[in-house]
Amino acid sequence: MKIVRLEDTTLEDVKHRPRQGRFERRRLLEGETGTPENFHFQMVRTYGDFFSPRHHHNFDQVRYQIEGTFISIATAR
Repeated sequence: MKIVRLEDTTLEDVKHRPRQGRFERRRLLEGETGTPENFHFQMVRTYGDFFSPRHHHNFDQVRYQIEGTFISIATAR
């Protein structure tokens, strides 16, 4: 595992993806690709126009909201 300081990370404006709206991220921790210890830990900022339809992954995903209002899929659009 590689640990980095937030100040040493790059703020990425993620554009090429199947979701609508603005989405930024910082990659904080990453495991080794192709191993059981492979993972990604990212700090993400979404903006008011961001929308992600109901979907699923073949991996576990945990989200922790720091601030703002979350609109659940049941009430979105």
